[in-house]
Amino acid sequence: MPFRKNYFIWLWMLLTMFCIFQPSESVASQEDTWRVGPGVVITSKPYKGVSEKVYPIPFIVYESGPFEFRGISVSYELLEIEQWSFYGLLSWRFDGYDSGDSIALTGMADRDATLDAGFGLTRTFNWGTLTFSGVADTMNKYQGYELSADYSLFFPAGDWLFFPFVGAAYQNSDLVDYYYGVRPNEVRPGRSRYDGNSAINWFSGAGFRYKIDDNWRLIGNAQYEWLSNEISGSPIVDQTYNISAVLGLTYQF
Repeated sequence: MPFRKNYFIWLWMLLTMFCIFQPSESVASQEDTWRVGPGVVITSKPYKGVSEKVYPIPFIVYESGPFEFRGISVSYELLEIEQWSFYGLLSWRFDGYDSGDSIALTGMADRDATLDAGFGLTRTFNWGTLTFSGVADTMNKYQGYELSADYSLFFPAGDWLFFPFVGAAYQNSDLVDYYYGVRPNEVRPGRSRYDGNSAINWFSGAGFRYKIDDNWRLIGNAQYEWLSNEISGSPIVDQTYNISAVLGLTYQF
């Protein structure tokens, strides 16, 4: 059922973006914290014939000391030295497609989601955070890895918090080839063979959080990603960018 699979792909991809770029509200606390609520997302994918989607989604975040669950990712802090934090992480990667997602993908083998595992390193400053991470495929799907770095600035203004961010992600050739390559048996008229090479995708965006009261928050994020030529040059891709946005209301308890 392509519709059902795609629904969760769009949903969880946006939850990932929301969770990464929404700053934590816990401050050196060992108390359990839940944040849940409704939201809506809009996102695009670069594949030919696949249009933008708008979906309702739930937000779910759980924090307990060094352990955090944020959407589709789980992290555990292994070491903290002054403003540096080193942690292990698991994250579900929902890249890919079903061949039935569009006519342009007919004859392509499905490209599957997978579980990534790796490590992250964050440096906290007075006005923002610098984050590095590296993850690799654990389920023998794309059999590659991704390295990323981003910087977020925090601008508090009363009950408002604004945070623009910018970053880049390096995807090795195995990852790019799996999700954007065209194998010899997938070649069709108008779709030539394509071997994906390593790529660097840049992204930037901004988010906000508004404190309605002690429990309720209004949150939002928007992100624009510039796709590398190694991805946009694929014959199954017709965009040079990805866009995504999230708006939600959460309750903390």
